[in-house]
Amino acid sequence: MVSPRSGAAASKPSSRSSAANAVIAQDVATGALALLYGATEPELSDSEYIGPGGFQNMCGHPAEQRSSKRSSDEKTAARLWGVSEELTGVTYHFDIARTV
Repeated sequence: MVSPRSGAAASKPSSRSSAANAVIAQDVATGALALLYGATEPELSDSEYIGPGGFQNMCGHPAEQRSSKRSSDEKTAARLWGVSEELTGVTYHFDIARTV
């Protein structure tokens, strides 16, 4: 779909994409549920991961999810942290003992 701001007309979605959207897409309010639940549910622990609980965890109401091995790779995490500090210009200095 082309942005109306570009001056070009927006194209109409095909029936195939409309059918796919009916299965895996969701409205904005439902899409925000997992984020809101994860941020506000006092019973969640720091190690729980919340995401959509529907079809292939791409849509639906909040549910506990498994985290991938890649998400706990310390080398990747350190690189991401470094790049984030570099791009934002914000540096944090933590004095926390590692318990991993």
